[in-house]
Amino acid sequence: MRPLALNDAGERLSKFFVSQFRVNFGVACAIWIGLTLIGLPHALLWGALTGVLRFVPYVGVWIAALFSALLAAAVVPGWTLPSARLALFVTVELIAAQLIEPRLYGHATGLSPLSVVVAAIFWSWLWGRSDSSSPRH
Repeated sequence: MRPLALNDAGERLSKFFVSQFRVNFGVACAIWIGLTLIGLPHALLWGALTGVLRFVPYVGVWIAALFSALLAAAVVPGWTLPSARLALFVTVELIAAQLIEPRLYGHATGLSPLSVVVAAIFWSWLWGRSDSSSPRH
């Protein structure tokens, strides 16, 4: 029989991953609707790609934003359309990452939203520090 602590940790991780899927699905829907309103061809594809790439920490959503802006620059002359797409991605990502995720992830894991943000900052700092401290050839 598994210890109670392992069961609790497994349940919390399961809730965390379900919450992460919910946020990514919501971001995908918001991007899809926004790109449809802006007028990008294949907005549903870009929304789905954004939702999937959001599982890649830190860079996934920005990869989707970059390729979406490049497509917009290729389709329509000028910078209005690519700028609108990047503004949409920045707005949706800021709302999701700074408002929605800390609350949902904190609730799912039983932690306060502030502790989730502090943990993310700490680990980002630590990973960045260990990378910069490695010797360069």
